[in-house]
Amino acid sequence: MPDQRFEIRFEKHHFLPQTLVVPAGRPLDIKVVNASAERIEFESFKLNREKVVAPSETVTVHLK
Repeated sequence: MPDQRFEIRFEKHHFLPQTLVVPAGRPLDIKVVNASAERIEFESFKLNREKVVAPSETVTVHLK
């Protein structure tokens, strides 16, 4: 189970918040909420993660 959970939302063509500050070396979950009517990609090269999120859907990105 992750130590912490965070949420980011995509709406009006922006991710909010644009930056997350998280503790290093601890597991965490990032809930990605697509509040728009379009399909989006949550992509982070630094985290080596990429997820496609359908309109009005939510996905959880697990980081160890």
